[in-house]
Amino acid sequence: MNQSEMEEVYKMVDSIPFSRPKKSINRDFSDAVMLAELIYHYNPKMVSLHNYPPANSTTKKIENWNTLNTKVLKKLDLQLSKQQIE
Repeated sequence: MNQSEMEEVYKMVDSIPFSRPKKSINRDFSDAVMLAELIYHYNPKMVSLHNYPPANSTTKKIENWNTLNTKVLKKLDLQLSKQQIE
């Protein structure tokens, strides 16, 4: 992505009412919670946010990503591979 495209992504992310403040976009989305919230913002019927608890451990983050992958991303035809999740 070029700088202009990244700025558009940041604007979009800033417009969504996340449950926690955005600090470092790479780390913020590492536990899948904020992506679940982003999808929920645009399609609330697709995501049950209670399935995605905030996580610090790698194991819990992977669990969140696997849940999001099988319950939501699959329906959007955006499934991630095991390698991408890890």
